[in-house]
Amino acid sequence: QAQRCAHAIWKDNDKNTALALQDRVNELWQVDIHPAAQLGGGLMCDHATGLVIGETAVVGRDCTILHNVTLGGIGHDKGVDRHPKLGDRVTIGAGATLVGPIRIESDVVIGSQAVVSINVPTGLVVVGRNSLLNPSRSTARKAEVLRRPITWIYETSSEA
Repeated sequence: QAQRCAHAIWKDNDKNTALALQDRVNELWQVDIHPAAQLGGGLMCDHATGLVIGETAVVGRDCTILHNVTLGGIGHDKGVDRHPKLGDRVTIGAGATLVGPIRIESDVVIGSQAVVSINVPTGLVVVGRNSLLNPSRSTARKAEVLRRPITWIYETSSEA
């Protein structure tokens, strides 16, 4: 909730106070969410320690973000879109890193320790480094997803 207060203060153009509040939260709980970041309602940050959300990031409604997740930017230019945009109901596993001005559409699951630097279409799962798992890619994969809908994301097949 401190970030929401800092965001309101930021929008009132009192950037120093907003950054001071954000800095104190980071100092106490190791959660670094820029005051300008836009967070949707229903966000759950489970064990938020190590969470980093950059200035131009947008998080949709009803998202779940686990600990040590980074929504990071590229470059240092002010006024330029540099951070990820998340749709609604996105789940991000522990230790995942999303970088750049990418779009993660709604209902996406990003596995723990994944590194994502490309856009992800609605409903897909991402594991490893930019590995999009699409159940409709093959009949065999679709059957496997239907057989074990929760654990299929951990497959090790080279087919991505």
